[in-house]
Amino acid sequence: MHPYRYRLHRAGICNVWQYDDQVFDFEDGRLLLRGKNGAGKSKALELLLPFLLDGDTKRLDATGGGRTTFRWLMSEGASGVNRQGFLWLELRRVDEQGDEHFQTLGAIVRWSSSTAEARLTYFLTPARIGVDVQLVEGRQPVPVDRLREVLGENALITAARDYRARVGREVFGINDAGRYRNLVHLLYRLRRPTIGDRIEAGQLTTELGEALPPIDDDVLDSVAHNLDDLETVRADLGRLEATHGALSDLMTAYRGYLRGELRRRVHAVDEALARLRSQRRQAGQAEREVAASLNAEEQALDGVRHWELQLRQAAAELRALRESAGYRAVQELAQRRLAVQALQTAARSAQAAAAADRTTLDQLAERVRDETTRFAVAVGQLRDGHRHLRELATEAGLDVGHLGAVPELRHRGAPDDASLEIVQHELAGDEFGAHRARLVAAEEAVRSRRTAVADVEKRLVEAETAATAAVRAEDERDLLDGQQGAAQDRLGQVTVHLVAAGREFASAVQQWSDLLVWADAELTAVREALLTEDPLPAETPDDVRAAAEAAAEPLREAAETLRDTLRAAQLTTDQELAAVRAEHADWLSRTDPEPPRSRFRASGTVPRAGTPLYRLIDFAGHLGTADRAGLEAALESSGLLDALFTRDGTVVDPVSGEIVLRPGTPAPGPSLRDVLVAVSETEAVSAVLASIGWGADSAAGSWVAADGRWRLGVAHGAWTKSEAEFVGAANREALRRRTIADLESRIKVLAAESSGLAERIAEVEQRRRDLVAVLRALPDGAGLRAAWTRRDEAEEAVGRLARQVADARRRARELRGAADDRRAHAESAAAAHLLPTDRSRLALIEQRLRQLAADVPRQARDVERFTGQLRPYEDLIARHGTAVGQAARTADDAQVAADEHLSAEQELAVLERSLGVEPAEILRQENTAEHRVRTAEQELPPARRGYAERRDDRVRASGARDLARERLTEFEQAALEAGTALPRVLTLPGVRPALDLPAELPSEAATGTPPERIRHLDGLAAQLRGALGKPAQDLGENALHQRYTDVRSRLPGGFDLIWEDRDGVKVVEISDDIGRHPVAAATARLGAELEQKRAAVADRERHAFERFLLGELGDALSRQIRSAEALVAAMNSTLAEVRTSHGLGARLVWALRDDADADTRGAVGLLRTPLELRTRDNNDRLREALARRVEDARRSDPSAGYAVHLRAALDYRSWFGFAVKVTDQARPDRERTLSARTAMSQGEQRVVSYLVLFAAAAAHFTSVGEVYPAAPRLILLDDAFAKVDEPTHGRLLGLLVDLDLDAVLTSERLWGCFPEVPSLGIYECLRDPTQPGVATLHFRWDGHRRTVEAT
Repeated sequence: MHPYRYRLHRAGICNVWQYDDQVFDFEDGRLLLRGKNGAGKSKALELLLPFLLDGDTKRLDATGGGRTTFRWLMSEGASGVNRQGFLWLELRRVDEQGDEHFQTLGAIVRWSSSTAEARLTYFLTPARIGVDVQLVEGRQPVPVDRLREVLGENALITAARDYRARVGREVFGINDAGRYRNLVHLLYRLRRPTIGDRIEAGQLTTELGEALPPIDDDVLDSVAHNLDDLETVRADLGRLEATHGALSDLMTAYRGYLRGELRRRVHAVDEALARLRSQRRQAGQAEREVAASLNAEEQALDGVRHWELQLRQAAAELRALRESAGYRAVQELAQRRLAVQALQTAARSAQAAAAADRTTLDQLAERVRDETTRFAVAVGQLRDGHRHLRELATEAGLDVGHLGAVPELRHRGAPDDASLEIVQHELAGDEFGAHRARLVAAEEAVRSRRTAVADVEKRLVEAETAATAAVRAEDERDLLDGQQGAAQDRLGQVTVHLVAAGREFASAVQQWSDLLVWADAELTAVREALLTEDPLPAETPDDVRAAAEAAAEPLREAAETLRDTLRAAQLTTDQELAAVRAEHADWLSRTDPEPPRSRFRASGTVPRAGTPLYRLIDFAGHLGTADRAGLEAALESSGLLDALFTRDGTVVDPVSGEIVLRPGTPAPGPSLRDVLVAVSETEAVSAVLASIGWGADSAAGSWVAADGRWRLGVAHGAWTKSEAEFVGAANREALRRRTIADLESRIKVLAAESSGLAERIAEVEQRRRDLVAVLRALPDGAGLRAAWTRRDEAEEAVGRLARQVADARRRARELRGAADDRRAHAESAAAAHLLPTDRSRLALIEQRLRQLAADVPRQARDVERFTGQLRPYEDLIARHGTAVGQAARTADDAQVAADEHLSAEQELAVLERSLGVEPAEILRQENTAEHRVRTAEQELPPARRGYAERRDDRVRASGARDLARERLTEFEQAALEAGTALPRVLTLPGVRPALDLPAELPSEAATGTPPERIRHLDGLAAQLRGALGKPAQDLGENALHQRYTDVRSRLPGGFDLIWEDRDGVKVVEISDDIGRHPVAAATARLGAELEQKRAAVADRERHAFERFLLGELGDALSRQIRSAEALVAAMNSTLAEVRTSHGLGARLVWALRDDADADTRGAVGLLRTPLELRTRDNNDRLREALARRVEDARRSDPSAGYAVHLRAALDYRSWFGFAVKVTDQARPDRERTLSARTAMSQGEQRVVSYLVLFAAAAAHFTSVGEVYPAAPRLILLDDAFAKVDEPTHGRLLGLLVDLDLDAVLTSERLWGCFPEVPSLGIYECLRDPTQPGVATLHFRWDGHRRTVEAT
C-alpha cells in the first residue's frame, strides 16, 4: 500500500455540455458513474480523466473516434451567445504527520457562437474549489482575469503542453515529458469502452501491445519534416519512374498484343492444318459412302418390283367379286346402316349442346346476382368514407359543399328474364361520374386552404424567430459592451508582460551560452537571434534552437569520430594485451624453453625418435659471449640446433626426417669439440662434434664459424644473433627469465595504454552527454511563447470585440424592426383567411387538411374504381341475354334430331330381316381382297420413294466425293499460304526481344514438297505454342491503341511514340534525342538508367537517415523499447505478488514476433544498446535496417508524407508480441498460455485478463512512486466489465483494491457493492433526451450497505 500518496478526492463539471454544476465525491479514490445509455456517465469521464492530466483535446472521445469536441460540448445545450464552463479534479493526500495536502487540476472552457470556437485555459493550484475559491457567483461564471487574481498568475496556463509538463512534474514527480506521455497513454488505452469486447474476443495480447508507450509524435513530426526535403529529389526520380512505368505499361500491353497476334496466326495455321486433316478424313469417308449408296440403290429396286406384283394380283381378285349379283344386294344394306349411325350421332350431339347451354345460363345468372350485391356493398363503403371527409372538412373550416353527396343505386328486371333484378348501370355511371368530378374539384379547394395555412404558419414562425433573434442581439450587444473595455485593459497588461518575458528569455539564453561546453563552438548565430526588436518575436526560441543545433552538430560529429577512433585503438590494444598475457602464461608454464620453429625450415611437425642437439651440448668455458652468439646462430641457421640426434649417431631433420649429418672422420684442425661440450651421450655426440670443423678456414667438409657462417657439404649460409639462448641449460633459463620480464613490462605498458584509452573514451562520452544535456537545457522560451499567445489573444480580442460591438448594435436595431414588421404581416394574413394566430390551433387545422389531402384523392379513386366496374357489369348482363336465346334454340334442335333417328332405326330392322345370312360371307371376301389391295398400295409408294432416295443418295455421294477431292487440294494450298505469313512476324523489329523468343526458333519459310512444308509448318506452330504460354494476358489491337494513346499522353517532352502497320502487325517504336528504337529496347535502357538514379537517391537518403534516424528518432525509439522492457518486467513483478481468489496468477512474455523479418531483428538488437555504446559500424547497420523499413512503408503508400511512413515503419509495438502465461499456486511448476482453448472457465479467463491489465497500470505507477512516493495511482474503465457475469465483478474490484489503484468506472448495470470493496462513491446519472440537463443520485457504499447521500 501507499498511504501517503495523492488520491482522487473530488471532481466537478460546471456549465459544460448538459451539466449545470455537478460535484462528484470519491470514496478512498473510487467512483462509479452508472446509468442508461445517453445519460451522461461516459461524457463525464471523458471531460474529467485523463483529460485533466494532459489537456489533450484531441483524445476526449473514449472510443478514439474523435467525435467528442469542446466545440460540440459547449454548443450543445447553450442558452446564450457566449458560454464559459469549468472542469476540475481535486487530489488529496495525508503526510506522515497527518497533515492534509491538496492539488486541484482544472480547465476553463470559453465558447463563442460568433466564432464557433472553444478556447481553453488550464490551472493547477493547491486551492480547493468551493472552499478556497468559487467558480460561480450569482449564477454567473467568474471571469478568467478574476480567477487569475485569486489563484495567482502562475496558476493559469494557456498552452496544453506547458500544463502537461507542470502536472507531470508537480503531481507525478516526472520531469521527462516522454515518460509522462507514456503514463497517460496507458490510461487512455484502458479507458476505451471496447476493451471488454476485445478481451471477450481473445485480443488481450493486442490490447497489451497497444498500451505500450508509442514514440513521441513531436519527435516523429520533427524528423519527418526534415526527411520530407528528400521528396524534391524523389520527385525527379518519380518522373523518371513515371516515364519508365508508362513505357513498361505500354510494353506489357504491346507484349500482350504481339503474343495475341502471333497466337492468332499460330491459331490460323493450326486451323488450316486441322481443316486439312479433317478434309482428308472427309475425302476418304466420301469414297466409302459412294460404294454404300450403290448397294442400297439395288436393294430398294427389288422392293418396288415385289409390291407391284402383289397389287396386280389383289386388284384382279377384287374386280371378279364385285361383278357378282349377291354383292349388289349387300351394298344397299350397308348404306342403310351408315345412315342410321349418322342420325344417332347427331341426336346425341344435340342433347349435349342443349345441356351445356343451360348450365352456362345458370352460371351467368348467379354472377349477375353476385355483382349486384357487391355494388350495393361498395356504395355503402363510399358513404362511410364520404362521411369521414365531411367531418375533417368541418374541423378544418372547409365548406362541405365542395365534397357533394354519394348517389343512390337504382334497380330493374333483366331484359330477357324479369325475375332477375339488376342495377340501372347507365344511370349509376352518370351519377357517380359527376360525384367523382366534384371530389376532384374538392382537392384543389383543400390545396388552396393548405397553402393559406402554410403561409400564415410561415409568417408566424418568421415573426417569432425574428423576435428571438432581436432579444439575443440585444443581450449580445450589452455583453459585448462590457467585454470591450475589459479587453483593452487586458491588452495593455499583456504587452508589458511580453516585453519582460522577452528580456528574461534573452538573459537565460545568454547565461546558457556562457557554459563551458560551448568554449569551442561558434554561437554567433545564437546571439544574433537575440539582437532583434523589443519585444522579441515569437519565433525567436525556434531560431535560437535551430542555431544551437547547428552549432552543436560539429562538436557532436567530432566527439563521435574521436570516440570511434579511440574505441578502435582500445580494441587493438586489448587484443594485443590478451595475446601478450597468453604468451606470458605460456612462458611461465615452460621449465626448459625450446627454440621456436626455425624460420629456415619448412612448416609441419612429424613426431620422430631422437633428442634435439641443443639439449645434448653446452659451450666450453673459454668461449666468449660474441663467439657463443655466432656459434648458436650458425647452428640454428644450418638446422643443427634443433636437429634430432638418433641412437645410431646420425643427425636428422625433425620435420622431413632427412639425414643432416653423419659421424665421420675427425676434422683436421680445430673442431666443434673444442668449443662445445657434450652433456649427454658424450661419446657419440663428441664424435659428431669432432667431424665438424671450427672456423671458416677449416679444411673439413662441414664447418661452423664464430661469425655465424657455416657449411654442411654443398649447403652453406650465415646468420647472426645478439646472444646465445638455447645451447646450455643456463642460457635457456636466462632466456626464460629475460622473456618473462619483457612480457611483464609489455603487459604493464599495454594495460596502462588501455586504461588511458578507456578514460579518454569516457571523457569523450561525457563530453557528448554534456552536449546533449546542455542542448536539452536550452531555455525553451515557453514564457515568451505564452506571452505572445496572450498578447495575440488580447489584441485579437480587442479588434474582434470592437467589430462585434458595432455589428451587435446595428444588428439589434435591424432585428427589432424586422420582428415588429413580421408580426404585423402574420396577423394580417391570418385575418384575411379566417385563420387563428395561435400556432397550436393552426397546427391542428394543418393536420386535418393534411388528412383531407390524402383521403379526398383516395375517395375519388374509389369512386372511379366503382364506375370502372360498371362496364364489365353491363357486358355480363348482355352475355346473360344471349345465353337465354341460345339455350332455347339448342333444346328445340335436340328434340328434332331424336325423332329422325328413331324413324330410320325402325326401317333398317325391317330390311335386315328380309335378306338372311349370305351377305356376310360376301362381305368377308370383299374385306380380304380390299385389305390386300390397300396393303400393296400403302407399301408401294414408300418403296418407290426409298428407291428414288437411294438413287439420289448415290448421286449426291458421287458429287460429294468429287467436291471433297477439290477441297482437299484447296485446304492444302491454304495451309501452305498460312505457313508463309507466320514466320514473317518474327522478322519485324523488336518482336523477338519483346516476347523473349528462343534464338533457335526459325524465321524463314520452309522449302520442299507440299507434304514436307506442311510437316515443317506443324513443327513451327508447336514450338510457338510452347513459347507463348497461356492466353490469359493477350490483348487486341483496340486495347493496344488505347494503351498507346494513354502512354503517349503521359510521356514527358523529348519522347514520342510511333505507330506503324507492317505485314498486318502493329509495330510500336519510340523516338528520342538519341534516335528511333523498338519500345522493348527503349524500356530496357530507361530501366537501367532508373536503377542508377535510384542508387544515387538511396545514397543521399542514407546520409539523411544517418543524421536524423540515428539521432533524435533513434534515441527515442531505443528509449521506448528499453522503457517497454522495463515496464513488462515491472508488470511481472507486480503479477508475481497478486493472485486471484482461486490461486491463479499470470506472467507476461514479451518477445519479437516469430514472423519478424531480419531487418526488424537486427534493428531491435542494436536499439537495445544505448547510442553511446554503439560503434559506427553498428550505427551503419541500424541505419540501413531502419531505412529499409521506412522505404517499404513509402512504397506501399507513395502519396503520403514521411510522418505517415515513419509511424508505420517504426512502431516498435508491432514488432513484438505478448503471450500471457497462467500460473497456478497449487501447481507452481506448470504454466499454461492463456487462449480460448485454455482449460479454464470463462469467469477465470476474464479475471486473469483483467488482472494483467490492472497489473500494467499498477506497474507503471509503482515505477513512478519509487521516485516520487506522493504520485497518484489510478485506472479508468468506461463501460466496466461489460461482458462479465455479476459474481466476477466483486473479484475484479477486489483486485483493484489489492493493487491500491484509485478507479473511475462507468457502467449501465454495475453497482459495485461487494464485500471486497471497502468503500465506493456511486452516482446514478439521469437524463431526458428531450429536456436539457443531467440529474444525479448520490449513493455511498461502506463495505456493508448502500445508502443514499444526496440528490
